[in-house]
Amino acid sequence: MGRVESMKSRSLLSTLLIGAMVSFGACGDGGEGGGKGGAGGSAGSGGSSARGGSGGSAGSGGSSARGGSGGTTTRADAGRDAPVQGGRTGGAGGAGGSGGARRDGGGDVPLATGGTGGVDASQGVDGAQGPEVPIDVGAPTKLHLYVGCADSSGTIQAYSLNGATGAVAPLATFLAGGAISNIEFNDAEDRAYIAHVINNASVVSTFTRNKTSGALALLGSPVAAPYYPEGLGLDGGIDGAAPSTNAGPQTLTFDRGRRFLAVPNYFNGYLFVYDLAADGSVKSRVATHTAGDKAHHAVFTLNNKFLLVPYLGSNFIEVYDFDGDTGEVTPKGNTALPADNSGPRHLALHGNGKWLYAINETAGGNDSPAGAIDLFSVDEQTGTLTAEDTFAVPLPDGYSGAKNGSEIEIAPAGDLLFVSMRLDNAAPGSLVSYRIKQDTGALTLIEQESSHGATPRHFSLTKDGRLLVVGNQNSDTIAVFSVDPATGDMTFLHDRDVCDSPRFARMTLVQ
Repeated sequence: MGRVESMKSRSLLSTLLIGAMVSFGACGDGGEGGGKGGAGGSAGSGGSSARGGSGGSAGSGGSSARGGSGGTTTRADAGRDAPVQGGRTGGAGGAGGSGGARRDGGGDVPLATGGTGGVDASQGVDGAQGPEVPIDVGAPTKLHLYVGCADSSGTIQAYSLNGATGAVAPLATFLAGGAISNIEFNDAEDRAYIAHVINNASVVSTFTRNKTSGALALLGSPVAAPYYPEGLGLDGGIDGAAPSTNAGPQTLTFDRGRRFLAVPNYFNGYLFVYDLAADGSVKSRVATHTAGDKAHHAVFTLNNKFLLVPYLGSNFIEVYDFDGDTGEVTPKGNTALPADNSGPRHLALHGNGKWLYAINETAGGNDSPAGAIDLFSVDEQTGTLTAEDTFAVPLPDGYSGAKNGSEIEIAPAGDLLFVSMRLDNAAPGSLVSYRIKQDTGALTLIEQESSHGATPRHFSLTKDGRLLVVGNQNSDTIAVFSVDPATGDMTFLHDRDVCDSPRFARMTLVQ
């Protein structure tokens, strides 16, 4: 890294540390009020509830007409509420929060919470909709859910998530210092890598994660993901400055050896590869290359010999030779999408290493390739991609507008595939599931489910494939679904308000 970049990194670090003053246990207004406590507990400080529980007492501070985290509430609606579990510590009491609710029926904005409590006999998710759905008694029950947003502060909201019921309770909020685009965790889940904007420059920052509390803390200095690589113009973003609400890097991907991080930059079409320091922090950029327009994702073949990058604006997938010792990339050639103007956005490589699926973004109508899923076969020895088939993504009944494919993920067992469709960014988006034929990789449609919000930009599955959480960018909400691993059916559990413009919803284990 040159002198100018080094000086910028130190400046970025100072700003980021200032932004991180609002962190776990000391957050801003807008959190939930106290929950409905069980016998013998007390609500945490920071909020009072209009619905005190048996033996629980309301905390001080703002007020809420709704129950908070740790305690439980029920509400009168057409369906039964899904079961909820309270906080991890404390007795049978409700958790307090600071501030009041944003709206009823969708969840509060959790910027801070008080003490945690236990489960009350009358269980229900705050703002839940739909039927009570037990998922599986064998599912991991203690998870952390992280939601990152493209607001000016780079808000990251942390939640506890019950893997057996889908219940969500706010933990705390951390500020990264600028609009966020995505996150990736290492295998141990004690390091988080976040692409975001700070001081009008696109960067990648490393954070430590406390695997018990979920707390995040900056590790080392942010590294630049420049709009103009050295010698090609100004550093930082479009016309010298990154867009304030959208970092250029849209995804982050580890190589199979977990020594390097691939970071495609959407705005300039450059692929950056970074190495990692001994402490797991992003160290320096070791490779830079562009093969087309709007690089959006990166996937390594299972043998780590090749790196596959979809260039959305150029309508092809570039294949790079990859050196697992140095991180260097060498362009090998590209494979065009079967239909013009498909706009390949994200890729999913099957666990057998032989099938690659691409979800296409470009807007279009019913007969457009936009939103379709293309299947390619992969030759791991030569890096050759061969287009095999294309599968349509259905539109919701009564909808005939634009289609904008977004995220794609294969279930851990390798037999199910899920995609999200943002549609016209105003209508409720959709989640669509498919069964993967195990001898050919062909897809068979299972069902289409509303994402319960506009613009489902990103979703993720738990490691057992039994829960799915989606972030609805234009609705400022997340929605939680149970997934039947045998059938691929999705069942809506509940939704809630989150920070402005959620860009990811990612889950980790509590250890």
